[in-house]
Amino acid sequence: MSGENSDEEYEFIMGWNIENYLYCWHGEELYSPLFTVTSMENTKWRLSLLLGGDIKKNSIRCYLNREKDDGPESIEVYYVLEILGSDGSVLEKKKETKKEFSIDDYGDDSLYVERTRVLQFEEKHFFPLSTLTVCCKVRRCENRSQERVQMFAKTVINFEKMSSIWDIKQFGSLELEQRIPFVMKSMSKEELMKLNLFLCEGRHSDEIIFIDLNWMNEKMNISTLKCF
Repeated sequence: MSGENSDEEYEFIMGWNIENYLYCWHGEELYSPLFTVTSMENTKWRLSLLLGGDIKKNSIRCYLNREKDDGPESIEVYYVLEILGSDGSVLEKKKETKKEFSIDDYGDDSLYVERTRVLQFEEKHFFPLSTLTVCCKVRRCENRSQERVQMFAKTVINFEKMSSIWDIKQFGSLELEQRIPFVMKSMSKEELMKLNLFLCEGRHSDEIIFIDLNWMNEKMNISTLKCF
């Protein structure tokens, strides 16, 4: 099916905001909340988002999935996937695709965009608060309903920023390989990571500062550390 279609031609439009998506672990797949469309024979749908992965490490890919539901064994639809800016403009769009979805099935064609391109737009305030917006528009090939339904959902990736002052006494007299420990804790006093600072001898007899970091919380997927 070629050509552009207006929103009025689609039976169902789902919008999904992923807040703090930059903190998603590479290769991890995120799933939107479930969208139930009673006007499309009680079918249930979900969007999935994959950051990175084995094929394209610097990519963002989005898929449309049909979940287990009480609808027909198969339903043939046209659908469009889009990544939107905060003003509603389209950053990247997957042309309209035709597919027959069985129960518990997923779309073969994905929306693909380079992550660096998204970040460039983010710097121009397209995505405040590191929020990525995905939109999917769906219409049946036959027996379309005149009713148009719009649903919106949000997924928030939690993160915590903190700063600490690590006062290393008598730093100038440290011996090579002498480790100075430091434990970083959350606001709730939970131990998050343990750091060890030590000196090693470089190639030209100069001393290099190393910081060894060990996670102490299994729930942590990603962390960044800046030293000043």
